[in-house]
Amino acid sequence: MKRKILMTISLLLLSSAICQGTTIQELFNDQDYDEIVGLLKDTPSDKLSADSLFYLGYSYLMRGDIKKAKKYLEESLARSNNVKAAEVLIAIYFGEGNYKKAVKLGDRFKDKLSDKGLFYYGLALIKLGRDDLAEDVSQQIKSEKFKNSLQKAIDETREVHLFARIGEFYDSNIYLLPIDFPSIPDFSNTGYVTEGLLFITKGFSYLKTDITLYERYQDNRDNSNLDFFMGMARLHIRCKDAFILLPEVKYLNLGESDYSRSIAGGIEYKGLTLKGGYEDNQKDNDKDNYFVTISASNKKFLLFTGGKFYKGYPDKVFINWKLNLDFPVSSDITATLSPEIGANGYDDGTNALQVSTEAGIKWQISKNIAFIARYKWKRNYADDKGKDLEKSYIKQTAGVFTEITF
Repeated sequence: MKRKILMTISLLLLSSAICQGTTIQELFNDQDYDEIVGLLKDTPSDKLSADSLFYLGYSYLMRGDIKKAKKYLEESLARSNNVKAAEVLIAIYFGEGNYKKAVKLGDRFKDKLSDKGLFYYGLALIKLGRDDLAEDVSQQIKSEKFKNSLQKAIDETREVHLFARIGEFYDSNIYLLPIDFPSIPDFSNTGYVTEGLLFITKGFSYLKTDITLYERYQDNRDNSNLDFFMGMARLHIRCKDAFILLPEVKYLNLGESDYSRSIAGGIEYKGLTLKGGYEDNQKDNDKDNYFVTISASNKKFLLFTGGKFYKGYPDKVFINWKLNLDFPVSSDITATLSPEIGANGYDDGTNALQVSTEAGIKWQISKNIAFIARYKWKRNYADDKGKDLEKSYIKQTAGVFTEITF
């Protein structure tokens, strides 16, 4: 009872001394955020007005407490559709990398947002690959400062961007190449391999294109027949929230001679990709095949499944699931762990199960350069029915890599 009386007295004193809204607004205009937090932090949310919730949430933001800031700003928004709260939340969601939530809020209030709110809404759209919609948003902005900054961000998405990786690693079984090469020899060969990857992308208003070049070069030139090269070019045509993939052209070279060429098409929609095509195998005509793949991915996981339907070879279906876990060690060093499980099945009864784990350390030396040390262990359990489509094996790789983006 005594506690309730004290609470009532404190609320009465608060309302009379502050005039709930007027004086708080004056404190807010004076940027006296510590005073606002001190006055309102112990008041139950349901006793505060939508404006006071906004002032309290914004004050917590200025004090660096993002969690409490979001709590009170979201309550203010739910209470009265507070546009100011929506604008601040869009900026917070963008800063956290929650671009979908920022865009959802921007869509809801886009006709009421200030230039600053429209700016962060446009940036979030760009992050989701909707630079065409961001361009529409830029036309709503009156401030030259925010309009020019958003247009610059849009233009940057349409410039040529490059990602390069080069590394040196030990491979316990270099016969297991990253291609459809299921006939595994009974023996293995260890060695050191130099790997290079170059990814080039260019965006336009309603389409984007990219080129991938990848090569594995055997340091022991007695194994030059296991050198591997892949070149791939893709065109993505925007269709509202989706991209039409047409075409995807891929070329594989093994041991300095043609291995296969393929062409594919498909659709990409919010992390989902459906693709189908035809592969012409120059090494073995029996391995010419039609293929279908489905993948779902985000920053945390990749699910990949599909099938290959051969001309004169057992048809194959596969599924693979990979989880990507990051553990920040410091502001520029991150530990990574990626468990993975997959399965293959052939129409002649052969089956195989793969289990692997990859662990590494990534050091972000600068904005554009990262150094990576990585180890991967993989185990294949095969029931090959004596037909040599799959073999049981253990494969280990360990190496160092440098990544460059520009």
